[in-house]
Amino acid sequence: MALDSSILKINCYCGKKSELDRSEQEKIFGKKVLISDISNFYEKLTCSNCKKKYPQIIDKNENIIFDTSSTNRCINCDCLISKPREEIFPGTNICGNKCSENISESYNQKLKEIQETYDYSSGAKDFQKPPILDLNNPIIRQLTLELSSRRSVMPRLIFKLKNKEITKDQYEISFKSFTWWIKEILEKVGGGIYDDPRKYMECEICHKPASINWTNKFNCYFISCSSFSETKCGWIKNPWYFPSN
Repeated sequence: MALDSSILKINCYCGKKSELDRSEQEKIFGKKVLISDISNFYEKLTCSNCKKKYPQIIDKNENIIFDTSSTNRCINCDCLISKPREEIFPGTNICGNKCSENISESYNQKLKEIQETYDYSSGAKDFQKPPILDLNNPIIRQLTLELSSRRSVMPRLIFKLKNKEITKDQYEISFKSFTWWIKEILEKVGGGIYDDPRKYMECEICHKPASINWTNKFNCYFISCSSFSETKCGWIKNPWYFPSN
């Protein structure tokens, strides 16, 4: 059925429901909202009842725009990609909202290789197996979305390090800070770390700087060699553990 954003139905998983017609949209967002605009503000929505984020959004014609299965992010701006766009462009990694499809091909390809095609289950034996996450669980889904919101941070810093835009010391400071941020997010819901990730700032095989990457396949971070896309180095570590579903 045709998409129609003249009425947006927002359903929180705590049971609270609301509708935004054009006048309400203009009051809240300062304009009439198009379907392509929703990715921009979706993660800013917070339920007034339970204070949780990431509700279900349905348009006037009952088309689901976002729901519990919405976890893929735009490779350019990190906004979540809406279900209608995923249905129209299967496999897309662009949200379509002010993001151009002509992102640097080489950079795009490297991120795609690291974030989507890396076989997390290969490599060393001394790390936790990938978590099996129930994304229908609101707490787990909230955790996954909060973590994935910064998935491009470390790959972009590796890109800058390789191009000498930042120093190794600057990169290592960011690496340590990012590992601690992951730990703090996981600890909020009963997860954490069982090994100090700061020990793994350098690949133990080829001694290149380590990178922290997000895998869409398993919805989690892992540490790997930054030269993976060039050398296919299989070194990998996962010092974090996830809460039980």
